[in-house]
Parts: sequence; structure tokens; C-alpha cells
Amino acid sequence: GDRRGPLPRLIWAENREHAGIILRKIRNLTEEGHDYSQMAVLCRTRNQAKGVASVLSSNGIPVISQFLRFFEIPTIKTLVAWCQVAGGGNLQEAALYRLIREETDQATAFDIFSRFDPRDRSPRRQLINSVNGKLPTQAENILQRIDTLERLAVKKSAGEMVWEICKQTKLLLPLAKRHEYDDQVALINMGSLMRRAQDFSSGRPNERGLRGFNLYLETMLTAGNWAAEQPPADGSVNAVTVQTVHGAKGAEFPVVFIPFNRSQSFPLSYRTEPFISRPPDAWLRYADHTGLTAKDHHLQEERRLLYVAVTRAQERLYLLAPEKATSPFIKSLDKSIVKEIQMQKGTAEEKSPISPLRRKYQERLQRAVTRDDFVNARYLVKALSIIHKADSGETVAWSDEPWQQELKKELTEDFTPQAKERISLSASAIETYLQCSLKYRLKQLDKIPESGSRPQLTFGSIIHRVLERFHAPEKPLSEERILQLLDEEWREGEFQYEEREEKLKAQAVEMLRRYVNDIGDAAPDVVARELKFVFDLEDVRIQGMIDRIDRTAGGIRVVDYKTSKTVTPAKKSTQLAIYSLYLEACKDDELLGPPDSSTLYYLRDEEQPARDHSFTQEELASTRETITAVAQGVRSGNFTPTTGHHCDWCDYKDLTCPAWEE
Repeated sequence: GDRRGPLPRLIWAENREHAGIILRKIRNLTEEGHDYSQMAVLCRTRNQAKGVASVLSSNGIPVISQFLRFFEIPTIKTLVAWCQVAGGGNLQEAALYRLIREETDQATAFDIFSRFDPRDRSPRRQLINSVNGKLPTQAENILQRIDTLERLAVKKSAGEMVWEICKQTKLLLPLAKRHEYDDQVALINMGSLMRRAQDFSSGRPNERGLRGFNLYLETMLTAGNWAAEQPPADGSVNAVTVQTVHGAKGAEFPVVFIPFNRSQSFPLSYRTEPFISRPPDAWLRYADHTGLTAKDHHLQEERRLLYVAVTRAQERLYLLAPEKATSPFIKSLDKSIVKEIQMQKGTAEEKSPISPLRRKYQERLQRAVTRDDFVNARYLVKALSIIHKADSGETVAWSDEPWQQELKKELTEDFTPQAKERISLSASAIETYLQCSLKYRLKQLDKIPESGSRPQLTFGSIIHRVLERFHAPEKPLSEERILQLLDEEWREGEFQYEEREEKLKAQAVEMLRRYVNDIGDAAPDVVARELKFVFDLEDVRIQGMIDRIDRTAGGIRVVDYKTSKTVTPAKKSTQLAIYSLYLEACKDDELLGPPDSSTLYYLRDEEQPARDHSFTQEELASTRETITAVAQGVRSGNFTPTTGHHCDWCDYKDLTCPAWEE
């Protein structure tokens, strides 16, 4: 029909530049007289939206974003942490660390936890209690309160316990007193968690306690996609809406930006999910009337979502896409109906000139002003001037007012633990640091134990132990013997649920049968099993353990067993490269020496379990550089969180990681 307004703009630029381009466009539009409230940025994923919101707000553009998740609210995390420690949940160690950190500060939490050996599986509360040495009063108080709550939890239901925790810890008091927008959000959602605890208790006469409720909470944390409830929106707020496409249904805006139109980004890649997030395709009506595959159906759903996003724009639409790996939806656009704009390279987003703390207070002030909340706005303005003073290196005279004490704590929170002069690294510690350096810190330096129940880890260690015993010298390599060893090594009751234990046991039997079959008559000449090693690379100590070393016609072969489903090529394995570096350092020992080949043996892979690689001198030199860089990062206290798929199975995500807290 007849089109009003200008053509949609299609802006070509790299994904990482999209937020900066949007920032500049918004500034231009406001100069032309548009209000912030007339503009929206719609992203396919929540992480993209969070990234854009953070660039805009750190550059002084007010933002309304409503993709807060229930379990990202700090007070909810603290309440969950109390439930975990009082009811012996799976995350009780990270929970205790959080509570001590909240009540005292990071340095104290670090000091208390880092005293203990990470390999010691005893509960940290027990260890802390047994230490002869004065704890800070606040930490003592927490431990006493946990004891009290634990005794109550034996008698009371989960609903009663959640209320008891809120009463004893006065969690709700500061929220009700200050009552800023964020406090209102926290209060509404705390109420929701109390209701859930009461519903949980009323429906289960036998398992109404905190222990059962903790299991429910852990399951919900893992799924992680509960949206937080929000106070009713106030239409008068003059701010840019940054939203996911899903969240924007029904709303309309004069100006809409849709960034990140890259393949695998929008449309998202089709992947089969490990657990059910929606009814399987076979159950849906459309499946009876169409020849669509599940993958085609997924693409259609994604195209429909883009249509939703595009039709939110009333006057102007900006689509941003990279030239490489462009979204198929953009490629199929009729170019005569869009105006194409080519951005020069290097017009990347403006770097945030503002410290994260200052940005946090600016956002709070902006929300207070837009809601006519002048009481809180007044002290937030004062807080910003104190932050400005502190940033400029001036001394601040503090008063006893609660908001000043909170700010003082936030300003001194920049605690970074000091690594020892001599750094000791293992292959897995190096891989952890490269994936997320904050996880490395929490695990290796703060020494927070990971959760007690990790069925996959228990399973992996059982299989490793069976294979070590299986290849003992002079013993028959028969199927009967390997299954006998599995029965001896199996640890009953360590898998949370009986069904899971049965399933894993069946998988173990199948994997080990296949393994024996795969070896066949060509029994390997095994010269070492579970070989512990330590060696020095300049000023870094490297330690680890090699699953198996064989002598072959060509020399030496290293084998590492894997029970995971995800397969990585041997060439990319830092672990195997480190084994090669160690064996190369043993040149004098006739038993060892540089291996000709290194193998990752994937026990779950039926087609091709063994992945081999022979490391070249260049590859080993590059591994040495990686190790030096990691050691340098640890020494200089560089521990920033990196989010990604690996967060899904990180034990620190829920209660101690700032990247997952709003």
C-alpha cells in the first residue's frame, strides 16, 4: 500500500560496531527533536540487549530495559543463599561465601576461604568452626545464625523457613525503607518467592522442608529463565526502550533499530536441546499438515519473530547487518525497498568513559527522576559527587548514614587477591583461565569448593579408575574383567536420583564393552598409568596426571580418556600439548621422551573414539606462550568474568558471579 515516511535503512557494519552506531544515531535523532521514549532497540537475544543497554547507559542515554531475570536480583540471590546454607543445599559452599562477602567484604571472604585445601571435601562451615583464630564479628554472627536456622529447619516447613530467614536477617528492611525502583522490583519478587515456598509446603505433607525446596530452587536456577515481575510501567518515562523481540510484542515505536542480523544470531542456529523447553514438534498440530522438518519449522519461527520486530516500527526502521555471514533473512530482502548505508571500518562504539559504579548510580538517579522520586534522587546526586571525588583521588569524609556506608563499601570493593610468587598451574586450570578468568580465581585462589553433587564428575572418575586398573600389568583384557572392575568401583547413592544412576550405569557398561571390543587383539603396550608429573617452565610450575602412556612401534603415545559428549580435536587440546612439553623435558629418561602421537579417547563416540595429533615444535612453542600469558594474567590480578555456554554448568554462576547479577 502507500508507504509513509522514509525507506527502511539497511546499515552494513561489523556486529561489534552496532551498539556504537545506534548510540550515534540516537544522538542525531534527539538533535532533530525526537524524544528518547519514541525509540526502541530490539535484539534477538537477551545478552545482545544487555550489551546495547550497557553501551547506551554508560554514554549517558537513559534506558528502560525489562529483561531482568528472577534469579539475577541480588536480594533473591541472598535469600536463596540462606536457604542453601540452612537446608544443606548443593550450592551451600558458594552460598556461604556470598553471605560472608555480603556481610563483611571481599577481602574477608577471601581470607576465610583461601585458608583451606581445595581438595578437602569437608563442608567449609565445619572447617571454619574448627580453626583456632578469631573470625571477624560479622562472620561469627553469620555462622551462629546458620546454626539457629538449621535447627529450626528440622521442624518447620519451607514456607515458614523462608519467612523466618527474612525476619532474622532483616533482608526486606532496607528495601522497604529506601523504596527506589530497584527496591520495589526486589520486594515484589521476594514476595513471589515466599508464595512459592508456601505453595511448595502446602502440597507436600512429607517433603515440605527446606531440603526439598532447595532441590526445587536448584532445578529452577539451572533452567534460569524465570522473568522477574516488574512494578506497573509508568508511561511518562523519557528513555530508550531496549528489549528482546519476544518482549516487544504488542508495543509500537516511531523509531526501531534491529541490530546483529548475522547468520546464527538472527536466525539463531537450530540445535536440539538437551532438555525440553517447549512441546516436541511431533506433538504440535502443524506437524500433521506439513512436510516441514523440525529445522525448517525453526527457521519459519525465526522469520516470524523478525516480522514481529520489523512491524513494531511506525516511521523509521534501521536494520544493522555485517557483510560477512549476513543473515539469510537480510540476503533475501528486496533491495529496492531499503536504503543501503555502508559504514566505514573502525567506527566502533565509544568506549565507556564512566566507571561501572558511577554508571550504576547514574542509572539509579535516572530511574528515580523519571518516577518523580525526589527523596532518593537527592541522596543519589550526593553519592555521585562523592564517586566523582573518589575517582579524582580526593579524600572523602564519611558520615554514618546507611547510604554513605553502602557507597563506602562499594568504593573499596575493588579487592584483587594476590597470587603467590611461584604460580602452580595444571592443564585444567589453564583451560579454565582461558575460558573465564573469574572462575579460575574463585576456584584456585578463593578456593570455593564446587557443588557437592556433580554426577558427571563422579561418573568420569569411576570410569578413569576402572580403566587404570584394567590396564594393570599381566592382567587379561576381557569384557568380563572390565565389567567386574566397574561393579567394584561403582559408587552407589552418589547420583542424586536412582533413575539417573541406573541410566549412567547402563551407559558405563555399554562404553566399556565397546572399549574392550575396540582394543580387540591389539593389546597396547602400556608403560605408565595415571602418571603424576611436575615440571617448571621458567617461573611457572606445571603439574598434572597422564591417564596412560603406551610404547608403540614409532616410540611413545599418550592417551587421555574422555567421558564427555562434546568432542574437540586433539590438536586444540592444551592438556595434550602440556603432556608433550613434560615428556619432552624427560629426554634423559629412556622410558619417556617426546611422544610421536597424543590421543583423546572419547568413550562415548561409537564411530571414531580416538582422535590423534602429533604436536609440532611451533605448536608447543605457542602453548608455552599461552602458559606464560596465563601466569602473567594471574600475577597481575586480571580476573574478569566471561559469559558464554560454559556458564550453564558453572557452580559459581548462581550465587557469586557479578556477570549474572543485576
